[in-house]
Amino acid sequence: MILLSALNRYNRNFYVPYWYPTTPFEATREMWRGVHRDASINRACDFYTKRNLWALARLWDESTHSKDTRILSMVHFAITGTMQAASKMNRHRPKYVPSILMGTLYVGSFVEESNILRLLSPRIEKSLGLMSILPKTETCAILCEHAGYLNSLVDSSIDYIFTDPPFGSNIFYGDCSFLPSGRIHHLWV
Repeated sequence: MILLSALNRYNRNFYVPYWYPTTPFEATREMWRGVHRDASINRACDFYTKRNLWALARLWDESTHSKDTRILSMVHFAITGTMQAASKMNRHRPKYVPSILMGTLYVGSFVEESNILRLLSPRIEKSLGLMSILPKTETCAILCEHAGYLNSLVDSSIDYIFTDPPFGSNIFYGDCSFLPSGRIHHLWV
């Protein structure tokens, strides 16, 4: 009992010296449930164990020191791609296969903490491989227009299309991207 009390005191006072998202996660969000309140998940950072929060924040901070913007973007891409599997939403599965319930912010009763480096390593290796074959351009355009009226685009100039079909209240896209959006917003502020 004394050890448990000491661990709880340490966990409450644990300080992460690097920036991390503290976006509020309130009852007004569509995916908020009482289980989030009961688990003390009130902010984006509360979806992580202290150790994984510290590791993600440290890696993000270290990556910002790169002078090569392509490497910086690639590392940020890899980190945001591992954020959900690194969170408390990761459920226990045999053979250490990260498993989250897609399309939700579900935190199960049995959480398995993922090893951040084990999650990031394959993503970074794949990204480095892609960097060697992709053009070295940093041009990107984001258009939020009707797909039937894209007259300003040149033929064969699109590499990626993200569509947001109108599913109404069946899928809460805003909440599905809650965890990565805090980091991504930080890049542009």
